[in-house]
Amino acid sequence: MNRLRRRMLALLLTAVMVVTMLPAVAWATGDSTYTRISSMEELVTGKYVMAVGTDYGPGVLDGTWVSAQAITSSSDNQVVNPAANTVWDITVGDSVVTLTDSNGVTIAPKGGNNNGIQSGAYSWGVTCSETGTFQFAGHGEDTVILASNKGSENKFRAYKSATVSGNPDGYPSDFTLYKLDEGSSEPDPTPDPDPEPEGPLTDGARVVIYNPANGKSLSTTYNGYYNMGTDVTISEGTLSGFTAADVWTVGVNADGTYTFATADGKKLSMGASYSSTPL
Repeated sequence: MNRLRRRMLALLLTAVMVVTMLPAVAWATGDSTYTRISSMEELVTGKYVMAVGTDYGPGVLDGTWVSAQAITSSSDNQVVNPAANTVWDITVGDSVVTLTDSNGVTIAPKGGNNNGIQSGAYSWGVTCSETGTFQFAGHGEDTVILASNKGSENKFRAYKSATVSGNPDGYPSDFTLYKLDEGSSEPDPTPDPDPEPEGPLTDGARVVIYNPANGKSLSTTYNGYYNMGTDVTISEGTLSGFTAADVWTVGVNADGTYTFATADGKKLSMGASYSSTPL
């Protein structure tokens, strides 16, 4: 086991060395404005930011949860320049929707009328209340509702309707939806017009950890205890194919070592007893 851990650390250090040779990447949100909708007629296929009453919204599928992201709206019911990992593609059918996160992963209930969440094609039933909030529910034998869990860092998954209705404050499930305005640009990665020169990483730099042997970048999205890998390509020194979920923020310690953190500030770590890489 110790030998396996040493091999994992060596691979990570090799990947980090490759990062130092890549150009810096900046993330531009552009002029993206998302305006609240409050009726089924306004709910059409498009890009949305979603939030429950706690001012948290779903981020991306991360193992057995959908991460929670803070959502800030203005007094005129708009969200301006949201983080890329808070934007969802909602595809609208006849009183049903599919929900796809910013990594292109479509979410579904765990199935079997159990609490949980997973990836997979699924049509959620959607309703709109008199107050203009929306609720996403399972169908058939899945009597579940998509909700946040205030006791678990506000993260999201499907819960049995009896659980939600029995403790609505603990499992908020009424979503305010903000739709991308026409003419706005969605958050999108763009090359830094003035990249830093090759050399030591600087504190606060944002990087992609790239493994050239497998053509993969190290994602901040997890499958259990392990990071997902994103297919990427490199041409003439420019890396392409990565997403916002593949960007890490560098921290430089006083002793010259580095940390790599997610957009939420969670740092890439190594399991003390196993070779897993938790946050």
